[in-house]
Amino acid sequence: MKKKEKILLISVMCLVIIYIIVNVVLPNLNRKTIYIGLSTRINIKNGHIYISEKDEKVNKQKVKIYFNNEIIDGYVLTEEESSSGLNNSLHAYNNDGEFLFFDSSLIAYTPDLKIKFIEINKDYTEEAGRISNFIKEDNIDLSKNELDYAIISSFDIDEDDESEYIYSIGLNQENSYESEVVMFKDNEYYVIAHEKGTVDEPVKLELVSIMDLDNDNDYEYIVSKSIDEYGSNKYEIYKFDGEDFIKIGIEE
Repeated sequence: MKKKEKILLISVMCLVIIYIIVNVVLPNLNRKTIYIGLSTRINIKNGHIYISEKDEKVNKQKVKIYFNNEIIDGYVLTEEESSSGLNNSLHAYNNDGEFLFFDSSLIAYTPDLKIKFIEINKDYTEEAGRISNFIKEDNIDLSKNELDYAIISSFDIDEDDESEYIYSIGLNQENSYESEVVMFKDNEYYVIAHEKGTVDEPVKLELVSIMDLDNDNDYEYIVSKSIDEYGSNKYEIYKFDGEDFIKIGIEE
């Protein structure tokens, strides 16, 4: 090989290496990832929280998994799942290679993260009487609205032996569909998220988890947004400042 050709080849290789470092290595330095649902990644980088809903492949990744209110070791990877509408659906397995079925949403995270979870007890109901106080407080007229679903989530975030409650509900109305997630705490109601859609294309909201993502002793509230019954959910992150819930996270 001639000297000029060698110099050219070395120059090209250097450019490729620089490209990989700039576009692959550097953006992922100090990036810690939480996997939620079938496709959502919450990335924590330099103290900032980013949310990605991209349909991207994940090779076998060692993770911690929040499963049945316990943290276990395992791994996640993406596999094709036609019913989800995704080319790359996230699935979780324990260390024995057993597929894990989640009552709500898959939650896993890279081992370099230390996440605290609030244990939640969920009660699914379609009986309006179970949430009569909430219906009265929210001025919901059930003569004009049909209760589609209600999920009562109870937990003790203050560790004072007094339960807090979050209601996730969906209402069929005459010409629309309404869904909201509301917290009841210290005899006050606080709206976390609210969506209005159509009867044919309802947007359904549900509290998924309460966790401390960034280890700042301030919990985040994760809400799922289901738009298509057969598709994947999207997820939103909220913080409570004592008076209001504030949506956080930068979409990637």
